[in-house]
Amino acid sequence: LLRTTLFLLPILLLLGGLEYVQKELPNDYAFKKAYFEASLDQWEVLILGSSHSYLGIDPHHIARPTFNLAYTAQTLAFDQFLLEKYIDQLTKLKFIVLPISYPTYGSESYLYPGIYNKTYYYHHYYGSDLFTKWYEPENYSLLALLTVKRAVDQTSQYYKGEGDALVECDNTGWYGPTVTRDLEENGRKSAGFHDLFYDTELYEANEQYLTEMIQLCKSKGIEPILVSTPMWHTYLSGLNPDRLQHMVQTTDAIARKHQVLYLNHMDDPLYRSSDFFDANHLSPSGAEKFS
Repeated sequence: LLRTTLFLLPILLLLGGLEYVQKELPNDYAFKKAYFEASLDQWEVLILGSSHSYLGIDPHHIARPTFNLAYTAQTLAFDQFLLEKYIDQLTKLKFIVLPISYPTYGSESYLYPGIYNKTYYYHHYYGSDLFTKWYEPENYSLLALLTVKRAVDQTSQYYKGEGDALVECDNTGWYGPTVTRDLEENGRKSAGFHDLFYDTELYEANEQYLTEMIQLCKSKGIEPILVSTPMWHTYLSGLNPDRLQHMVQTTDAIARKHQVLYLNHMDDPLYRSSDFFDANHLSPSGAEKFS
């Protein structure tokens, strides 16, 4: 037992040190949270949603003080969690932008694999208990969440002076990628990927999340705006038509019922290929135009 303990001790110390370092490293969640919370009393517009609004709505081109609190694969459940967490502290908030896209009503974070499952990111950085399981190591350890290899890579980057590379977004919460992808190939792949983790049994729950957010905003005198960002035709043509129709019709119905604005620009001919980072995300020029 003593020899085994002595053998394991350096490994346990190394893992413990690596765990500690992960809590100190810059990352999008910690970076965005710090900037957002430091200025809660100044934001007049709050943008929620997934990567479609994370890349597609640029606060720099909105006249009122705006913060983009969207993240990749952020679902309506986490939109609602963040809204409820901060709404009483957002004393100047006038508008909240709630993006709706093809996966919105049929997706939840826990369905996604690997880095796309954001459940425990919201747990570690925002204190969410949504969909977490007490017995899973990710509930307690960033090292378990990130994997040892990724943690080592990030730590190496940071101590080489490349810490900025660990953070995508700027201090408005927006991310504008500088590269582009092939719109034809990406359109086909992205449409299929979104269907892999789509469950029609989530319709009712997600519609309820959206409805409750609208009602909460209206009770606080905040105007909700529903938006669907532009998509390239190769992505749109690869989507399941019934699911796409459900998305548009459901959003239209909710908007009419609660008398809120729904801006659907998914198939807007104003946007050219140069306005897209990939087939379902806008580039910085596209985000400027849309914003």
